[in-house]
Amino acid sequence: VDEYTNSWSNVMDVVEADRPATELLKGVVNYPAIDFELDYKKGFEILLPHLGPLKHCVVRLSAEAMCDLHEGHADAAATNICTALELVTRWKDEPFLISQLVRIAMSSFAVDTSWEFLQCTNVNDEELAMLQRSWEQTEFIHPMENAILVERACRESAIKKMRESNVYFDRMAWGGGGLRTPGSGGSGVDL
Repeated sequence: VDEYTNSWSNVMDVVEADRPATELLKGVVNYPAIDFELDYKKGFEILLPHLGPLKHCVVRLSAEAMCDLHEGHADAAATNICTALELVTRWKDEPFLISQLVRIAMSSFAVDTSWEFLQCTNVNDEELAMLQRSWEQTEFIHPMENAILVERACRESAIKKMRESNVYFDRMAWGGGGLRTPGSGGSGVDL
């Protein structure tokens, strides 16, 4: 009796259905940055509905890369891993802690897939160099520093508003406040 519920053919079917989306994602290299034009004046009341879909994009690219590796297509796998890292790299300037934590979560998928890529015997020097360049361009420290500064400013603003308004105080103290995505109930984002 087979105890597994998934097979390579199941995964490949899903990846094939996602291929139009992943092909579009590869166009991210044509843009210098990813900016969702958020209204930062909203502070902790801002909605961030793009966090989950962005993370899901990297999951899709990683799954496709794994299938590429399974099929012996190291070149395609390298492209998918590098595209995932481009998403992480080009979306570095969103100055919220939760956004930076999602970037780190996104990169963890690329780490796992990169490890599998490095285990392949048919990887060439050009593909290795491409992957190395992508990882070298990935920056976390400065974006996180900026996010900490914005977090502090948002907290100072929220404290001021809480002192001025009982309604705002109740909403922030008991209503979940904080950065949230739709459907999260105001309690944050599931990483």
